[in-house]
Amino acid sequence: MFRATTILATLLWLVVGGSFVGRPVSAQAPKSFTPEQIAEIAILAAGSRPVLTQIRRNGIERGRVSRIGQDGRSEDTRYELRFVRGDKPEKDKFRIDNKTPQAEYSLIFGDGKIFGIINGSP
Repeated sequence: MFRATTILATLLWLVVGGSFVGRPVSAQAPKSFTPEQIAEIAILAAGSRPVLTQIRRNGIERGRVSRIGQDGRSEDTRYELRFVRGDKPEKDKFRIDNKTPQAEYSLIFGDGKIFGIINGSP
Protein backbone atom coordinates (compact mmCIF):
# COMPACT_ATOMS: atom_id res chain seq x y z
CA MET A 1 0.00 0.00 0.00
CA PHE A 2 2.80 2.36 0.88
CA ARG A 3 4.51 1.59 -2.36
CA ALA A 4 1.35 2.22 -4.46
CA THR A 5 0.71 5.49 -2.62
CA THR A 6 4.28 6.62 -3.19
CA ILE A 7 4.10 5.77 -6.87
CA LEU A 8 0.71 7.49 -7.21
CA ALA A 9 1.96 10.58 -5.38
CA THR A 10 5.07 10.69 -7.54
CA LEU A 11 3.03 10.38 -10.72
CA LEU A 12 0.60 13.03 -9.53
CA TRP A 13 3.49 15.31 -8.61
CA LEU A 14 5.06 14.79 -12.06
CA VAL A 15 1.80 15.53 -13.85
CA VAL A 16 0.95 18.60 -11.78
CA GLY A 17 4.54 19.84 -11.52
CA GLY A 18 5.16 19.07 -15.16
CA SER A 19 2.28 21.29 -16.15
CA PHE A 20 4.12 24.25 -14.58
CA VAL A 21 7.66 23.29 -15.48
CA GLY A 22 7.14 21.52 -18.78
CA ARG A 23 5.14 24.30 -20.37
CA PRO A 24 7.40 26.57 -22.41
CA VAL A 25 7.45 30.10 -21.13
CA SER A 26 6.38 32.43 -23.86
CA ALA A 27 8.83 35.29 -23.91
CA GLN A 28 6.67 37.88 -25.53
CA ALA A 29 8.54 40.72 -27.11
CA PRO A 30 7.60 44.09 -25.68
CA LYS A 31 4.97 45.80 -27.75
CA SER A 32 6.50 48.26 -30.16
CA PHE A 33 4.75 51.59 -30.55
CA THR A 34 4.10 53.38 -33.80
CA PRO A 35 5.46 56.92 -34.24
CA GLU A 36 1.91 58.27 -34.04
CA GLN A 37 1.36 56.58 -30.68
CA ILE A 38 4.63 57.99 -29.34
CA ALA A 39 3.63 61.49 -30.48
CA GLU A 40 0.23 61.17 -28.81
CA ILE A 41 1.86 59.99 -25.56
CA ALA A 42 4.17 63.02 -25.65
CA ILE A 43 1.21 65.35 -26.23
CA LEU A 44 -0.65 63.81 -23.28
CA ALA A 45 2.45 64.12 -21.08
CA ALA A 46 2.73 67.83 -21.94
CA GLY A 47 -0.89 68.50 -21.02
CA SER A 48 -3.02 68.43 -24.15
CA ARG A 49 -3.21 69.92 -27.62
CA PRO A 50 -4.72 73.27 -26.50
CA VAL A 51 -1.90 73.69 -23.96
CA LEU A 52 0.72 73.04 -26.64
CA THR A 53 -1.03 75.44 -29.02
CA GLN A 54 -0.87 78.19 -26.40
CA ILE A 55 2.79 77.48 -25.67
CA ARG A 56 3.82 77.91 -29.28
CA ARG A 57 1.60 80.94 -29.95
CA ASN A 58 4.03 83.71 -28.99
CA GLY A 59 7.69 83.65 -28.18
CA ILE A 60 11.10 85.22 -28.15
CA GLU A 61 14.36 83.44 -28.79
CA ARG A 62 17.63 85.17 -28.04
CA GLY A 63 21.03 83.81 -28.91
CA ARG A 64 24.54 84.31 -30.07
CA VAL A 65 26.22 83.10 -33.23
CA SER A 66 29.97 82.88 -33.44
CA ARG A 67 31.71 82.40 -36.76
CA ILE A 68 35.26 82.60 -38.01
CA GLY A 69 36.01 85.12 -40.74
CA GLN A 70 38.41 84.81 -43.66
CA ASP A 71 41.18 86.41 -41.62
CA GLY A 72 40.85 83.74 -38.90
CA ARG A 73 39.28 85.97 -36.22
CA SER A 74 36.00 84.99 -34.63
CA GLU A 75 33.04 87.30 -35.03
CA ASP A 76 30.18 87.23 -32.52
CA THR A 77 26.68 88.13 -33.61
CA ARG A 78 23.63 88.49 -31.37
CA TYR A 79 20.17 87.74 -32.64
CA GLU A 80 16.61 87.90 -31.39
CA LEU A 81 13.74 86.03 -33.02
CA ARG A 82 10.21 87.08 -32.13
CA PHE A 83 7.20 85.24 -33.41
CA VAL A 84 3.45 85.48 -33.14
CA ARG A 85 1.50 82.55 -34.53
CA GLY A 86 -1.81 83.17 -36.19
CA ASP A 87 -4.81 80.91 -36.61
CA LYS A 88 -3.46 79.94 -40.03
CA PRO A 89 0.16 79.77 -41.21
CA GLU A 90 -0.55 82.74 -43.51
CA LYS A 91 -1.20 84.91 -40.44
CA ASP A 92 2.10 84.11 -38.69
CA LYS A 93 4.45 87.02 -38.03
CA PHE A 94 8.20 86.81 -37.49
CA ARG A 95 10.88 89.36 -36.74
CA ILE A 96 14.60 88.63 -36.64
CA ASP A 97 16.90 91.29 -35.19
CA ASN A 98 20.59 90.72 -35.87
CA LYS A 99 23.40 92.80 -34.37
CA THR A 100 26.90 92.51 -35.78
CA PRO A 101 29.92 94.74 -35.08
CA GLN A 102 29.42 96.35 -38.51
CA ALA A 103 25.63 96.80 -38.65
CA GLU A 104 22.23 96.18 -37.14
CA TYR A 105 19.44 94.86 -39.26
CA SER A 106 15.99 93.37 -38.91
CA LEU A 107 14.01 91.12 -41.20
CA ILE A 108 10.26 91.18 -40.72
CA PHE A 109 7.76 88.75 -42.19
CA GLY A 110 4.04 89.32 -41.93
CA ASP A 111 0.97 89.15 -44.16
CA GLY A 112 2.98 87.32 -46.82
CA LYS A 113 5.53 90.14 -47.16
CA ILE A 114 9.16 90.37 -46.13
CA PHE A 115 10.91 93.67 -45.52
CA GLY A 116 14.06 94.74 -43.77
CA ILE A 117 15.42 97.54 -41.62
CA ILE A 118 19.13 98.38 -41.72
CA ASN A 119 20.62 100.46 -38.87
CA GLY A 120 17.18 101.71 -37.84
CA SER A 121 16.00 103.04 -41.22
CA PRO A 122 13.56 101.08 -43.41
